[in-house]
Amino acid sequence: KYLPKGYSALTEADPSKVQNNEKNTTARSAKKVYNAPQAIIIEPSRELAEQTYQQILKFKKYLEEPKIKEVLVIGGVNIKEQMSVIQSGIDIVVGTPGRLEDLINGGYLSLSQCRFFVLDEA
Repeated sequence: KYLPKGYSALTEADPSKVQNNEKNTTARSAKKVYNAPQAIIIEPSRELAEQTYQQILKFKKYLEEPKIKEVLVIGGVNIKEQMSVIQSGIDIVVGTPGRLEDLINGGYLSLSQCRFFVLDEA
């Protein structure tokens, strides 16, 4: 009803202002990178990270498709086990800054496909 000044619908956009994707790929068709989650949630403490992770587990049981794979990455837990879960493919990572930094700097966790970044308690 009250459109912003200069608004134009996508279907009515001036062709000179439209840029086509030369690679002709979408997020769905892009090659899956197993160690690259779509979402990262950073918590300031392991307790908050564990709480958030548990809430994701409770919530996801009501989702049918697509199946969501999540991992909790915190200190005090064997990092090799966490790396193994990440390499098997994950969608959501919940963790503390220190462990996330270790995994990212070590090349075990990629941010290349991250679409959602949540910094809790900021």
